[in-house]
Amino acid sequence: MRLLLEDAGIPFTDERTPYDTFTKAGVKDAVVNDGRNPAGHVPIVTIDGRVYTEHISVCRYIARRLGVYGNDIERDYFADAVADSYQEWRNSCT
Repeated sequence: MRLLLEDAGIPFTDERTPYDTFTKAGVKDAVVNDGRNPAGHVPIVTIDGRVYTEHISVCRYIARRLGVYGNDIERDYFADAVADSYQEWRNSCT
């Protein structure tokens, strides 16, 4: 997400919470209980006042908003393949 926004020259605020703080300090419970993030996953991204979660989905959403996804089915396939490969790798680490 940061790379997409940086590349597009879109300013953003990057607020990072260490995972241990997120899970142990009640932060996760707060975002679940107030309805911002029912799944309790990070990252949590707010765009135009609306909260989005699930980082690969957010990346695709940002790319669509920027007009760089959804215009070329072959290029989109490779973007999806890279994202899915990354997700498989990440899942294997947990």
